[in-house]
Amino acid sequence: MQRYLPTKFGYRYFSSPFIAATVSEFADDMNLASSFPLFYRYMESRTSSGWVAYNTGTALLNPMEGYSVNFGSVDLPGTVDVTGVVNNGAVNVTLQNHNHQFTKGFNLAGNPYPSPVNWNAAGGQRPILTTPSTSSGQAPPMSTAAPTAAMSTAYQATGLQTTSFPRCRVSLCTSQTALIL
Repeated sequence: MQRYLPTKFGYRYFSSPFIAATVSEFADDMNLASSFPLFYRYMESRTSSGWVAYNTGTALLNPMEGYSVNFGSVDLPGTVDVTGVVNNGAVNVTLQNHNHQFTKGFNLAGNPYPSPVNWNAAGGQRPILTTPSTSSGQAPPMSTAAPTAAMSTAYQATGLQTTSFPRCRVSLCTSQTALIL
């Protein structure tokens, strides 16, 4: 799978459409050994910021889990590639809400398929529950603060939450239940 980025500057959200893909898939696109971590996952259960460095090459890219990847400070276009065995069939994830001060029940959930999910397609299956607050391919700045209502409004205004889930994109979701695609 390839994803073209008009600019590789800064953080981008990614999820893996593959079974058992690892963080090392990004090693040819970024420096996993950087002294400042460039690859993060989001863990809602943390009592401080939910962002956790996740730059060990052998670490799994879990289906439906979103990741924030910093490709550097150069404002040039580029293509990111990940390979593996494609996910197929229903994929489930349980979303948590521990209601901690900084995470507030936000979960970083990603599309587990290599193509967009069209929730309005004939015969298509709608997710059981989603409340996305951002769907842009560009991640918001890392912060210890919880996502804001402004982020939610900006995403919901695009109308994407009712029509499609772009490939390899992720959404911040709030929930105490499960998201099933």
